[in-house]
Parts: sequence; C-alpha cells; structure tokens
Amino acid sequence: MVMDQSRGGKTVEILQIAKIATAALFLLGLTLFSANARATFIDTDTYCTNYGCVVVGDGVNFDVYDSYIFATNTCCVAANQPLIRWAGATLVGAGGTVFPVTTGTLTIPTAPTATQYSRIGLDTNADGTADTAFADTNANSYLDAADTQAAFSIAANQRSALVTRAVNRSLYITSRLDFDVYATSSKATSTGTFGPLISLANVGFAVNITQTGTDGGSAYGAQAANPTFVANGAITNLGQLNPGPTRIAEFRRTAGIRNANSAGTNIMPQCVRFNMVYTLPAVDLSSGAGTADLGLSLDFYQRP
Repeated sequence: MVMDQSRGGKTVEILQIAKIATAALFLLGLTLFSANARATFIDTDTYCTNYGCVVVGDGVNFDVYDSYIFATNTCCVAANQPLIRWAGATLVGAGGTVFPVTTGTLTIPTAPTATQYSRIGLDTNADGTADTAFADTNANSYLDAADTQAAFSIAANQRSALVTRAVNRSLYITSRLDFDVYATSSKATSTGTFGPLISLANVGFAVNITQTGTDGGSAYGAQAANPTFVANGAITNLGQLNPGPTRIAEFRRTAGIRNANSAGTNIMPQCVRFNMVYTLPAVDLSSGAGTADLGLSLDFYQRP
C-alpha cells in the first residue's frame, strides 16, 4: 500500500509499571501507541520494507518502531541510537493499548486493589517459597478476605513465604532488521514498613525468547526466522538497570525476525515471544505490610 509521506514519529519508551503488594510484582500497562494486528503492514509498508522496522505487541495490539527518520525525511537512525516510535495516525488496525501479558497466555494481569495482597502460605523446607497456601477462593491470584487456609500444626522449621517468587511477562516481536533491546528500571514510591525494604537490586531479572508456540489460541513463530537472540547474561537484577538505558538483549539476524516471503493474514506467525522473568526476594510476614512501585522501561535500538 502507499504510505502517507508526511508520516512522522518520535522516540517513546515502552513502559512497564510494577506494583509490589506485600511482596508481589504485578506488571501493568505499556505506554505504547498501538494497533490491532494485521500482518500485511510489515509486509507492505514502504518504510518497513525499504528501511526496516520493529513491531511490538501483546498478541492483539501492536506498535511500530522505525529506522527511517521522519523529522528530517532521511535514512536512517544511527548505530546505537533508539529507533523512532511511530506516533502518527494508526497504521495497523483500529488502535488500542499494548499491555505485557502473563507468559503463556494472552491475559493482561490485573493490578491489585487496596484490599488485595500477595498470596502467602507456609514454607516447610526453607527454600523461600510456600509449600502450602491459602486457597484462592475467588481465583483472582491475590490474597484477600475470601481466601481460606486449612488447619495446620506448627513445626520447628515452618515460616510464612510467598506462594511464588517468579513473575513472568511477555511481548510478541517481529522485525525487518536486526536490533537491540535496552531497559531502564526505577523505584517510584513505597509505603508501610515493607516498601522501603524492597530495592531494585533485590528483584531478579532475566530475558529470553520462545521461537514458536500457541498462547490463548493464537499461534506465533511459524513464519519467524531464528533471530540469533543473545541475552546480556551480565544482567541479573533490576538494580543493574538503574541508571539506564542498558542493553539487555540483541536480535542479531540482519534481515530481522520476519521470514522472507512470509506474508499472511495475521502478524502473530511472524513474531517470536520475548519473555521477561522477575524473581522476588524471599520475604515473609516479618517484612511487614506495604507496597513498592517499581518501573521498567524498554526501548529498541539500531544495532552497530
């Protein structure tokens, strides 16, 4: 299709806002100007096909990062500089908001309310994770007044602990060029006695990709090439991403993630899944009550 030659963009971060409620991390929204999935965009858009772009989404809505510099009508973004996020009229679908999903699903996590807390239970083997837990009666993944705990006896080595310390979130990415992913973390606010105890360095962080699969009934990866993904193994916690931005991953395949001649009716088969894995510290009820707000912003850079 013929694209509007006045198309302009600006660099904007992908922002994930995290809330720890009595020691659990819940990733909320991304500040992405986005759009519903339509595969023909990356196959036919003039600027993507001629100069390269990165398309990032949540399985339903997608956003575009360009190598072409619309402000000066020139090619292209310099090496080691952020690609330009499209901020004009929607080019893919009808528009929407991109959110990180719970890994393995297309479900957007729900933020806790003031009366919802991290699920806890009893750790019986001293590994920092609960072996028995309050029953999540209303299946909302939080500890609240509806939850119950069966009777138990006190033993010498038992202590309270989180039901899970792992928090997994994902995005779906395709591209027509190689690129790097950069991240910056921050701690905004904290409350109570618990909040100040949680530092960025206490939250583990790692990234990886899944090449193919099906999440929420939507298949991805069948028309995606091996992107030669390399994670920055030196990054192990959020404290290393402050101050940022810091490179956390490389997609090294020069031609990008999308396979040549892979045009279709859905963009998901052209995507791989980009996974972010957070590990919470081994806290218990002695840490007190409160909240901590952590932030993680992602951006996409031109490779050297």
